[in-house]
Amino acid sequence: MVDEADVEATFAVRITSARPVTLWAVTLLGDAIHTMSPGRGDGANIALRDAQNLTAALARAAAGEVSLAEAKRAYEIDMLDYGFAAVAESLTNPFSGRLSAPAPRNDVR
Repeated sequence: MVDEADVEATFAVRITSARPVTLWAVTLLGDAIHTMSPGRGDGANIALRDAQNLTAALARAAAGEVSLAEAKRAYEIDMLDYGFAAVAESLTNPFSGRLSAPAPRNDVR
């Protein structure tokens, strides 16, 4: 790919990533909290995971299973763990994907 690149059409890109943080008053998700290198393609997937987990946490609070503060804290603790693990991985292995394509299924008709 590099050998076939159009040099005239390329340009340098400065890539930055988020630094781990502690809990605070407002909750965030996606790039608002854990920006990362785009090389692995993990950013959007992690943001979708955030949205799903925050929705589930808020649903538990709405159902009266936990308080809103407990739901928010549980979401943030989990999100900070997997979100910044993804940030670290994007820094150390920016172009190697974690996920491989599923094996083809022979039983599909």
